[in-house]
Amino acid sequence: MTFVASVAALGTAFEVQAGLPARPYAPNQYIALAGLPAVAGCEFHIYAGPVLVELLANRWPTSVKIDEAPIAHAPPTYSTWLTGLQGVHGSMIANAFVQYFEANRDRIEAKHGSSPQGWPSTWNFGRIIRNAFAHGGKINITNSAAAPATWRSLSYSAAQNGLQLLYKDLTAVEVILLMEEMDALL
Repeated sequence: MTFVASVAALGTAFEVQAGLPARPYAPNQYIALAGLPAVAGCEFHIYAGPVLVELLANRWPTSVKIDEAPIAHAPPTYSTWLTGLQGVHGSMIANAFVQYFEANRDRIEAKHGSSPQGWPSTWNFGRIIRNAFAHGGKINITNSAAAPATWRSLSYSAAQNGLQLLYKDLTAVEVILLMEEMDALL
């Protein structure tokens, strides 16, 4: 929810800064986030309006509507793009992922033990991503003998130390899909 609200607010702030009129999100208006063809193979359409309505009423939203669609080959005609602000956007999704991971770590440890080698592979991969996000967005594996962590078409070991992840191997779409798959294992 924090990520959705932040992305929506950032987009609105850019429109205001550009001198455009600020309007509420319409019920059918969405924010498009494209994933990578070789990893997620889709884009998300996130309907932020209901989330913002709940927050404006000082209530925590209980759901967010996200449609999955094929990746658009021609970009939609939006007045605001986040391309120039990948650092801000990336920081928002990285923080959301680290927060999610840490909030649920006790549950995975209770179910599978404290050693990541006993965790489901999706959670072990998520641990590698969490550590990367906590180290400037770059792979940081200290155990050079650890087996590679794999998810979908991605695999990381100590050989990839220093590799920048966001907007190279992962976008917000892949991070959200990873969280969904991790959540299914709790």
